[in-house]
Amino acid sequence: MNPRLWALAFGNFTVGTGSLIVTGILPAIALGVETSVALAGQLVLIYGLTLALGAPLLSMVTGRYAPRRIMLIGLAIVAIASLIGAFATNFTMLALSRAFAGVGAALFTPQAATFATHLVPPSQRGRAIAVVFGGFSLASVIGAPLGVYVSCASDWRSAFGLVAALALLAIAGLLWLLPHGIQAPAIAARNWFRLFCQPALILVVLTTTLSMAGQYAVFTYLAVFLAQQHGITPTIFSVLLVWFGVAGVFGNMVAGWAVDRTGAGRVASTGIGVLLMALFIIAYTRSGVFPILIGIGLWGSAAFAVSSAQQARLVNLKPHLASATLALNTSALYGGQASGAALGGIAISTMGLHNLQWVGLILLVAALLVSLFENSLSSRNRVETTRFPPHHS
Repeated sequence: MNPRLWALAFGNFTVGTGSLIVTGILPAIALGVETSVALAGQLVLIYGLTLALGAPLLSMVTGRYAPRRIMLIGLAIVAIASLIGAFATNFTMLALSRAFAGVGAALFTPQAATFATHLVPPSQRGRAIAVVFGGFSLASVIGAPLGVYVSCASDWRSAFGLVAALALLAIAGLLWLLPHGIQAPAIAARNWFRLFCQPALILVVLTTTLSMAGQYAVFTYLAVFLAQQHGITPTIFSVLLVWFGVAGVFGNMVAGWAVDRTGAGRVASTGIGVLLMALFIIAYTRSGVFPILIGIGLWGSAAFAVSSAQQARLVNLKPHLASATLALNTSALYGGQASGAALGGIAISTMGLHNLQWVGLILLVAALLVSLFENSLSSRNRVETTRFPPHHS
C-alpha cells in the first residue's frame, strides 16, 4: 500500500472523530445547553443533512479544482467549526457549528476516497479504499472514546477542542505527504443527472441510506439506551466504543481483502445481515454484559465492512465517475445518519426508549432486501453482457 494513503486515513480519522463524538457525549451536551436528549440528538441530524446535501453539490462546484486543495480547505473548516462548537453558549450556536462542520466533511470525505484510487493500480482499489476508510474505524477505537474521556475529565467543550487540534494535525500531514498534480477528471453537470438514471447505482446508494438510517436510529441514542436497559455507565460505554472501533478495524481489513476477491456486493449484503444479528442481540439480551460485548463487536465489524464495500461497489460500477458516485455515497451515508437520528428521536417520543430497536431492525431488513436485489440485477446484467457483448462500429 502506498504510504500516502495513511495521510488520507488520518484525515478521515479526524472527520470520523468529529462525527462520532457527539453520540458519546450526548447527555453532557444536553445538560450543558439545557435541552432534552432527544433534541440534542438532532445535532446528528443537522450534521448529517448538511453533509448529505453538501457532498454532491460541492463536488459539482469544486470538480475543476485539485483534490488536494479541496481536502485542505475541508479540514480547515472542520477545525474552525469545532472551535465554534467548543465555545457555543446555546443550542442554536452549537447547531450552526455542526452544520459548518458538515460542510468541511462534505469537502474532504469524497475527495479522499477518489484521491486514493489514483494512488494505486485498479486491482488494489478495494484495499486502498478500505485503508482510507479505516480512519473512521480508528475514530471509533481512539477518537470517539477519547472524546468521551476528555468530556468526563473536563467538559464536553474540550471534546470539540480535541477535534480542532486533530484537524490541524491532519492538515500538516496532507501538506507534507500528498503529491501535487493529481487531478480527477471534471464531470459535466449532465453526467451528474445521468447517474440518477442508473438503476444499479440508485440501488447501491439506497442500500447505504437504509443501512445507515437503521444503525443511527439506535446508535445516536445508544448511550442512553444501554444505560436504561442494561445499567451501562458512561465509563463502561467508553470502553464499549473502543471495542466497537477495534472490531471495526478488523471488519474493515477483512472487507478490503474480501472485496477484491469475492465482490463488493456480496460483502455488503453479508455485512448487513450481521448488523441485523448484532442489533437483535443488543436489544433483546438480558443476561449481562458479555452478550452486549458480542453484539457491539459484531456491529462494529459489520458497520465498517459494509461502508467500505459500498464505496468499492460504486467505484466498480462507474470507475470513470468515481468522484461523483463516491460523493453520492457520502451523501447517502450521512443522509442515512441524519434520517436515522430523526426517526430514533420520534420513536423515543412516541413509543418510548425501550421500543427504539424496532426502527433500526425494520430499516436494516429493507437495506438487506435492496442490496440483494442489486446483486441479482448486476449478476444478470453481467451474464447478458457476456452472452451478447456490445457491438462497436
